Amino acid sequence: MTNVFVLCTGRNGSVTFSKACALIENFTSGHETRCRETGSDRVAYPDNHIEIDNRLSFFLGALNEAYGDRAVYIHLRRNPDEVSLSYNRRWHVSEGLMKGWGIGIARQRHFGVRTARFMVDTIEQNIQHFLQDKTNVMTIELKNLVHDFPQFLELVGANGDHQKMNRVLNEVHNPSAFEPDESNLADEEDNLRTLERLTNITAAQRKTIAEVQTQLKNSKTRLHQQKEKLSLERLKRQDLEAEFKTFKRNLLMPWNFFKKGKKETN
Repeated sequence: MTNVFVLCTGRNGSVTFSKACALIENFTSGHETRCRETGSDRVAYPDNHIEIDNRLSFFLGALNEAYGDRAVYIHLRRNPDEVSLSYNRRWHVSEGLMKGWGIGIARQRHFGVRTARFMVDTIEQNIQHFLQDKTNVMTIELKNLVHDFPQFLELVGANGDHQKMNRVLNEVHNPSAFEPDESNLADEEDNLRTLERLTNITAAQRKTIAEVQTQLKNSKTRLHQQKEKLSLERLKRQDLEAEFKTFKRNLLMPWNFFKKGKKETN
């Protein structure tokens, strides 16, 4: 009984890999099949199952406790620049990683390719650290996927129609909007240079925004201090008014007694 886990950043052929695995006859397989589960159920997979899920990189501790060195781990990789560019086109996805990472984890106010690359590098580092002490590991580059897939089948002992698998592996699945043609390296380099220029412009804008925020913060601090000063003055005034009322009452007390006695006499 063997469990196989395909670990990756996403945006690197994981859906294509999953569709090819669906043609395997002696394993079940799936793509993000337990993504809605929590706790130990998140990594509770059946035996003889191949799971492809890029979000497992956030649950490597639980994965290690459940399977340790007994499973086979496939590290599916793609050029990180290409992955970052692809993710940078997915800020609009409501349940996508980019919003969760950029806003919730990295706490970035700027949504751009640098934030995407930060996430890609972090996931890669997590996976590489996790695999350091694992025995059954295979790394597959997306550009070599068709060539390396038969070796993957041999490693895990999987059976199926290789010709059908090859047809699936040669198709593009789940592309981002305006996904660049990987065969056109010149266009890809132009995209990278353009994004770098835009990122530099945004960095300058971020600096200006930070300066304005600092000025606003200082203004708020001064305003708060002025409010405290006014509050203190108001309290002092109230104390003085209370003291004056007490003084006035004590000053008039003999006269009030005199008037009261005069009335009683009359």
